[in-house]
Amino acid sequence: MGKWANVFGYEAWLSHSVSVFHVAGTKGKGSVSSFLSSCLSSASIPTGLFVSPHLHSARERIRVDGEMISQEDLETGVEEIRKWEGETPQFFNFFDRLMMLSLWYFCRTKPLAIVLETGMGGRYDPTNCVVPEGDQESKTYAVLTSISLDHQMYLGSTLSDIASNKAGIMRPRRPAFFASSAPDQVVEMFVKEAREKEGELYACDLKTIRCLFPSEDLQVHSPDHLPADLEANVEALLAKRW
Repeated sequence: MGKWANVFGYEAWLSHSVSVFHVAGTKGKGSVSSFLSSCLSSASIPTGLFVSPHLHSARERIRVDGEMISQEDLETGVEEIRKWEGETPQFFNFFDRLMMLSLWYFCRTKPLAIVLETGMGGRYDPTNCVVPEGDQESKTYAVLTSISLDHQMYLGSTLSDIASNKAGIMRPRRPAFFASSAPDQVVEMFVKEAREKEGELYACDLKTIRCLFPSEDLQVHSPDHLPADLEANVEALLAKRW
């Protein structure tokens, strides 16, 4: 599916220091995506958001700084996608088309960050086209929420299978974050994926962020518990890494 991205100029836009937050999980991914988008917008970072499902209108799935895509832009974008679809033999479902629409819209509005919620799974989810294969310079962050048994027909019969599929959103040499309360078999799959992709894996709770891979014994306290003498060092670390 990634081949169509250049049709709308997405890859060219992405190359201009756009941060991508890719969110996968069984539960909570929609809430986490919306919360993250709100935090970024509150920090004066123009942010696009793609989530699902919607309650009343498909416009609810595509937002920039909390504002839904307009009806006019939705109709224009749909027509653009239909024109392109007529020239390709590929099959796209409803979710695929909305994903295309969101990126078409973000290319027009040019936010500095986008938050994308996966539809189902992770490794083979359409949202994985957000970063072209082989792009090692992208500012992409994987966020993994609670993992439990879901869509077993497609994702696998065990918790480990499902965790491995969700972990597929991790990008080579890029950071990934998950809740430290995750079961051991889930953490094992996350560490395995991080090792294979030479990325960084961080376990998070309300008080700390702890590096699990590579094993650097990094522990970053939350702002409310951060000693004053560590604040400058943490800021420098985050700036260097991310």
